Amino acid sequence: MKKNCISISALAVGILLAMNGCGGGSGSTEKNTPSEVSGVAVDDLILNGIVTATDASGNKELAKSRTSATDGTYTLHINHDGVVLLNVQCDENSTMWNPTSSESKSCEEDLLLHTVADVSPGIAQTVNISPITEIVYQRALALSSDGNVDKKDFEQARNEMGVIFRVESIAADPQQGTYAAIIEAIHTVAKENNTSVMEVTEDLATALEDGVADGEDVIMDLIDALNDANVTIPLTVNDGNMEVPENPAALSDVDAAKALFEELRTQAMSVVDYQYSGTPGFLDNEAENMNHTVNTITMEVETIEEILTYMLWDIEYMMEENLTEYEIYQSTTPGVWTYSFTDANKDHTYSGTISIPASLDDTTNETILYDDFGTLKAEFEGTLPLYLDSIYDDMEMEEGVENLQRFRGAIEVTKTTAGANVSISGSIASNGTSLEVKEANAEVAYSKGEADGEGGFEPKFEYFKLQNVSVQGVAGEYTIDGEIVVNNYVQNEILAQDGSKEEDCSEDDFSNSGWLPSDVTFTGAVSREGASINGMIKAQWMNAATLDPDSEAYVPQGKVSIEGRLQMPERPEMIIALSFENSATNNILTASYSYDATLINMRAVSDTEMNHIDVEITTSIGQRADIAIKKDQPVTGRLTKDGRLVGTFEEREGVPVIKYIDGTFESLP
Repeated sequence: MKKNCISISALAVGILLAMNGCGGGSGSTEKNTPSEVSGVAVDDLILNGIVTATDASGNKELAKSRTSATDGTYTLHINHDGVVLLNVQCDENSTMWNPTSSESKSCEEDLLLHTVADVSPGIAQTVNISPITEIVYQRALALSSDGNVDKKDFEQARNEMGVIFRVESIAADPQQGTYAAIIEAIHTVAKENNTSVMEVTEDLATALEDGVADGEDVIMDLIDALNDANVTIPLTVNDGNMEVPENPAALSDVDAAKALFEELRTQAMSVVDYQYSGTPGFLDNEAENMNHTVNTITMEVETIEEILTYMLWDIEYMMEENLTEYEIYQSTTPGVWTYSFTDANKDHTYSGTISIPASLDDTTNETILYDDFGTLKAEFEGTLPLYLDSIYDDMEMEEGVENLQRFRGAIEVTKTTAGANVSISGSIASNGTSLEVKEANAEVAYSKGEADGEGGFEPKFEYFKLQNVSVQGVAGEYTIDGEIVVNNYVQNEILAQDGSKEEDCSEDDFSNSGWLPSDVTFTGAVSREGASINGMIKAQWMNAATLDPDSEAYVPQGKVSIEGRLQMPERPEMIIALSFENSATNNILTASYSYDATLINMRAVSDTEMNHIDVEITTSIGQRADIAIKKDQPVTGRLTKDGRLVGTFEEREGVPVIKYIDGTFESLP
């Protein structure tokens, strides 16, 4: 086998799942060598707080220090081998600081937050203190049989909280990303319920222990606040009963973990790489197809809205001029108009009817068309092209795709200062797509163009911006139910200038004045044959403003993220968060998912040519892998558990393997 010919995503996830088979081991470090434990204390940042470490019983003090008066960090040197309990308290010299709002406040002296660590002599590790670590501590106490937290209690409590909150609770930075969003949600709930952060964490810890949500309102508020922050957690409350994920197996048992390795590895591979798992990979197959499906729906709906808007204005013009025949339109019945036209390729003839409510069928209005109206409404039934450009430009269609869609529904155009708002609803059918459009809204801007010689004028269109589409039905192979929202547009000056050069802007200028969608979100469910994602797909086009279609050097830069509940054929449901971002200098892949009560996080950073890739993987029970993958060089790296060396990554005859400290090997993948 050639070096590095293995899929990077497969390798990385294979490595992280192999970590489930890792045992502990303190090596040859002397037991009287202190362990350095450091971290940060966060409710808001706790400045000058008192941090104390004790043994597992809580009775013997092992070390004490204060957090920094500037950033809330602390460092302790502990002579101990095993589980230690840490807590932070405040006194009259302590304060709290919110870096986001730059607000300082007093720290109540009854504040008491705990965390738990498993220390080994001479091994440094990060142990943070936060409301989530308090819940880990409370849960570990509940699991202990005698009030003394042992390693098994700690591992299970940490793993459970990792699966529930989808963060590594002890070592991860509480001030960043999802972790920070969870703490902010806890703060929000405490404020709304006129209670303290401590009481919110105690309510949740108690509910997790006995399965009964005694503080049901507080817990429901917390679940809602987390949803508002786009943090999906597997907690529900039904009739006062707390439903939580099943308790994980005892992951400290090396033999049991290794017995599960093959199944776990296959599970992960089916997510990222079908070449090695034997089944279609979600990232390699479904994610790309789902994203294409969402984009196709967006494009088709936008085409319908644009063409119908132009048609409605044309018909309004005919009504004002007492015409019964004009360009592509004809009317033999009051209020009912037929149309017929072809695309530039002459491949299709599009036809249908537009019905105007009697209240709007008023041909006595002599006001200036496009500039003076309230609301225009119509019912539409007929066929249209998929692409607006195809009306005027020859277009080569994808194989098997017909440039034809049928729409039946309603359109409403409401005048605004800048132009008009357009809304449609109805049904769409095209190329295997059959959708009900519950609602689709767009914004069109135009200015007064040249006079038409008959008292009116032709509008000079500035831009057409789709705002949102809510759909339900079948699109190709997928069933879809959700909403597409365009969160932001940017203006590309290159396209705007190219469009301004067109001689006849009413027909040939589809540059949209350079406005391009730069941030699009789909929220809902997409499914096919047992594979589904229920959550959010977000696509951001980072350099849309600098797109140059004539430049071979232009490389689109963007970020695509998927977050929600993933279901694959014959697999347990997974909560998953994936993102890929590329820039002019590097590519960044991040993944987080929970499976079989284990949370796994991965981050891979590479140069644009994929010649050098650094992978960092962590789990909810303190496992960490750091791997370096370089072109034409062996894979290297370290595997640790709470700072202790568990194994190293190397290659044997060109095959990457984990070499455990007990002498055994595991191939990857």
